[in-house]
Amino acid sequence: MRAADAADCFWSRSRAVALAPTPGGDDADGCYSGNAVSVDGRMVAFYSAHRNDRWWQPVTTAESHDNGHTWAKRPHLLIPEPPAGTTMYRDPYVWRQDGRWRMLVGSALDDGRAAAQLYESDDLEHWTYRGPFHSSDAAEGPIGWECPQYATFGDHGVLILSDWTPQGGPSHTTVVTGREKDGRCEAAASPVPLDHGPDFYAPALLRVPGEDRWLMWGWAWEARDEAWAHEAG
Repeated sequence: MRAADAADCFWSRSRAVALAPTPGGDDADGCYSGNAVSVDGRMVAFYSAHRNDRWWQPVTTAESHDNGHTWAKRPHLLIPEPPAGTTMYRDPYVWRQDGRWRMLVGSALDDGRAAAQLYESDDLEHWTYRGPFHSSDAAEGPIGWECPQYATFGDHGVLILSDWTPQGGPSHTTVVTGREKDGRCEAAASPVPLDHGPDFYAPALLRVPGEDRWLMWGWAWEARDEAWAHEAG
């Protein structure tokens, strides 16, 4: 499940609005990007609770017990505050690995670097902050990472990041490959572009149940100016 920025909401399997902003609530101005997991006969959606009067987007959840047709929001924020030293915080990604639940949240740091923040849990309810899973080089700043995604292939990991800058907003997607050590992703090579076009952003990953392959999809926006679009019909 992905957030739809134009509508500031999530969509359900029945094509109806699954999660919409709650007036006066923690997500009053948008139910923004996240993902969902299936466990014990229920689906749990993790998403960014957006308010215009708050610079960070706390992580919150909603549950479905009818296979994604209807959803109920939890009454309280799951992770209400960002780690110290952050200047941007949003877009949780939750997955299960080695018998535990893990979460990455995109962020920017006050020294100009970007970071994907790591949390871990045994029950999807109580989360422990483990620190930055990976961070950018200081020379790249100021920069932030949105929508971090992570996939493992044996003992190798692939970290997908959406680069965001304070000046231009969404920029491009980047891939970091390497191995994990002590809760940190150690890059085996320099980051590379995931896609060379300017119109691909915020990809999401989903492992195919029962198969050793992954699905990925992302945003594609119209980058042509009005004259170009008109010429193309």
